[in-house]
Parts: sequence; C-alpha cells; structure tokens
Amino acid sequence: MVLCTVRGQVALLVLTGLFLDVAMAPIAIYMSPQTYSSAIYQTIMDILDPKSSSDDFAVWPSEVVVWTTRFLGLVEFMSGFIYLNVVVGFVVDLILSKMDALKQGKMGIVECNHTLVLGWNDMCLSFLHQICLANASEGGGVIVVLCDRPRHDVERQIQDALPDTIKSTIVVSHGNPLMAADLNRVSASLARSITIMATDTRTDVSDAAVLRTLLTIQSLRDGVRPPWWPEVVEFLWLTWCTQVRGHVVADVGDTDNNMLMKVVSATSDVVVETIMTHQVLGRLIVMCSRSPSLANVHLRPPRSRKVKHGDEIIVLAEDNDTYKPSNASLAKYNPVVTLVKAPTKASPPSRMLLCGWRRELRDILRLLDGISPPNTEVHLVNATPVAKRLADLQDEGLDVAEFRRIKLTHTVA
Repeated sequence: MVLCTVRGQVALLVLTGLFLDVAMAPIAIYMSPQTYSSAIYQTIMDILDPKSSSDDFAVWPSEVVVWTTRFLGLVEFMSGFIYLNVVVGFVVDLILSKMDALKQGKMGIVECNHTLVLGWNDMCLSFLHQICLANASEGGGVIVVLCDRPRHDVERQIQDALPDTIKSTIVVSHGNPLMAADLNRVSASLARSITIMATDTRTDVSDAAVLRTLLTIQSLRDGVRPPWWPEVVEFLWLTWCTQVRGHVVADVGDTDNNMLMKVVSATSDVVVETIMTHQVLGRLIVMCSRSPSLANVHLRPPRSRKVKHGDEIIVLAEDNDTYKPSNASLAKYNPVVTLVKAPTKASPPSRMLLCGWRRELRDILRLLDGISPPNTEVHLVNATPVAKRLADLQDEGLDVAEFRRIKLTHTVA
C-alpha cells in the first residue's frame, strides 16, 4: 500500500539506488584497484554516465580475467541503464501528473485574505463582477471559485462575461465543497470571506448541501496537516487561523431552513449570515408593485437619538471609499420647533394580479396581507389547479382563512 503513494515510490527508488551502488562497488574494486569510497563514487558515475570499461585496468592480464571484467562491466551497465531509465520515467510521469492536475484545477492554492466562492450557478458571474468592483478601491484582490464543474468551462464563462476584472485575479479550482480536503486545498481557513452558492434548482437538495458545507467549514479548525507537524507550529497555526478567519455567507432557498442554519452556526465561532435570495426578490416585487418610489430609501431615526457605543450605522454608498465621516454636524437642530404628525388618510382597497406560481408565494401572500389596505383583492392566475394550490399552501403552514386584509381569487389559466 505504501508503494501506491508518491512518497513510497520515491523512497523505493532511493533505496534501490543505494543498494545498487553498494552492491556494485566491489565490481569496481575488482576491475580497478581503489578504495571502497572511491568505488562507490565510480559506481554512481557509471550509473549516470554508462561507458564500457577498459581492459587495461585489469589486475591480471589473463583472458579469463579480461572476459570476467567485461561481463561484470556489462552487468553494471545494464543495471545502471535500467535504473536510470526508471528514474527518468518516474520524474516525467510525476511532472505530467502535476501539469494535468494544474490544468484540471486540482493544485493547492496558497493565499490569505482572499474571497472564496463555493459552488456555481447563474448568479455567480454578477456576484464576481460586484466583488471585482469592491476590490478596485483596494488595488484588486484574489477571488477563488471552488466548484465541481470543469475548470476550463467555468473560466470560459468568466472570460466571456468579465473581460476586465479590474485588477482582481479570479482563480478557478475543481473540487467538492463538501470535502474538507478540497476546502483546505483552497485555503478556506485563511479566506477573508466565504460565500456558499445554491447549486441545485431543488430547494431542499440545495439547502442540504449548504448545511453540510457549513458543518465542513466548522470542522476546518483542526485542518488536514501531516503527522510530523510540530506541536509549537500547530499552536501558532490554530491561533493564526482563528484571528484571520472570515465570515460565511450562505444562500438559503427555503425560509423554514433558515432557522436551522442559524442554530447550526450558533454552536461555532464562525460568523454565518444567511440570505434568502428568492424571498428578497419576492419582497422586492411586492414592494415595487405597491410603492413605485421604492428606490427612495429614508432612514428616519428620532432627532434626539445619539449614536452610542455598540450602535451600527448603515451607509448606502457606491463603495467603501466614496464616503467619510465628518466631525461637524450638517443638520441644524432647533429643540423649540415642535413636529406635528400629518394626518393620514385610509388607503382605498386595491386589486392586484399575481401571474405564475412559485414555492415562496406563501411569504408573498403574508407580506401582502400585512401591508395592503383592508378588502384588497389578490387574483392568482397560473396553470396550477386550485385544489393543489390550497393543498400546497396548507402543507407550508399557511391557512388562507387567516388573511385579514386580502381576499384571494383563483383563476386557472
């Protein structure tokens, strides 16, 4: 089993070379009187540069001795020739295997503070573009993509979609994000941030893969290191990894699995943020249909509120270097002025049309029931039978009879 590894094969070649050198040293002494150390050196030279031995150096110039010397020289030549060709073949095969691994994206990536993307889907190209824009102000950065797709296919898509990476370097590696060995190969423990993409159209399958990837990332503290790793270096490695370990962002498809992700991440010191892209898109669609001026963001804290230690300030900007804090206040506060809340009028009932059917429609209906005026009509137009719609909503924990502000009208079309 040891011979199946590269280290075992190298050790076997070295031991074989030492054995041939020691075994053929007496032949060199017989052919030409010299010390044993000189004979070992001469044997090594004969293996590296085979040549026919001269008969002038024979000890006794008899015909038997001459032919014996020739025979021993032939044995030495054949042994050295075979051994040297085996070594050359082994080196060539090792170089070819390394080049093939480099072509397939299976070589180790030695990086630190890089952005690691696990998985590949249709949103990765736009995500990589945004990461490149964010890294432009810092002089660029390294982005590593680890997925199970062929490396050349992924690189072709990136080159077609992102001809200019804005000083950033994108490295594609082939592997399985569920394997700890592949994560260690791309230096996941030293990454500045790790993004787990949804890789399957089926939500349950994708969330299960994301959960397994999170568990694998949490187990990277020990890492995969050789058995001769010193204890002192091990302590320094663990300390360093803990300090530079970045946060993890996971793409969750189902709302019910979001709480499970948070429970799993709460048991570890790895910071995990979950984002439900489908729910975000659904909420944006609903809010845009309700409020055409959704693009105007208003942050309205009370005027008397003071920023204290521990508070977080949300800044909406193009990049992290497009704004800076100012010591002077830009707003003039007059405590004498009394603000009176303007009277609001009740919004009249409205009618909304939702075309198509999706799994996250339950959350959309709940959102509409919370922000719509009373007696709002919501027309559902899709090809799904009405009985199946109600059954799916019931299985997802939604009872349409509990709606207080909206009324559903089903149309099969």
